[in-house]
Amino acid sequence: MKSLLAFGALLAAVIQLFNYLFIKSKYNNFLSVKGKIIKCKLDDFSNPDGSREFKANIEIEYEYQSKTYQCSTPVLRSFELFPAYQVEANLAGKHKEGDIVDVKFDVNKPSRGYISIAPLSIISSLLLVTSASVASAYLYYVKFILG
Repeated sequence: MKSLLAFGALLAAVIQLFNYLFIKSKYNNFLSVKGKIIKCKLDDFSNPDGSREFKANIEIEYEYQSKTYQCSTPVLRSFELFPAYQVEANLAGKHKEGDIVDVKFDVNKPSRGYISIAPLSIISSLLLVTSASVASAYLYYVKFILG
């Protein structure tokens, strides 16, 4: 049973890494056009538990084949167990309404435009390395030490 869990952790780490690399390669091949930021603010609110939370609220507008598109999800991200959302906050701090930006999108889905791709989060990266290392060590132990 422990071998199965170790293998599952290793497999999850590998899948997450390859998924990120796949999404990043797709993003790099998307069509790029100039767009305009039509809304850019950082919302600051308190949660019921008293903690403060920040949420970037960014909207972009761009044209493709004589049609105007608006999008409010400017960051493309892959599946991560522990995603980092400071990417949006950094974008909100970097840009302002009226800024002209490069917008990338898949020509088959032009309504989904992005101005950035989220990097693999530090926590997810550490999880990848830790789970892969622990799983590999355990599987090595089971196979070669225990026989």
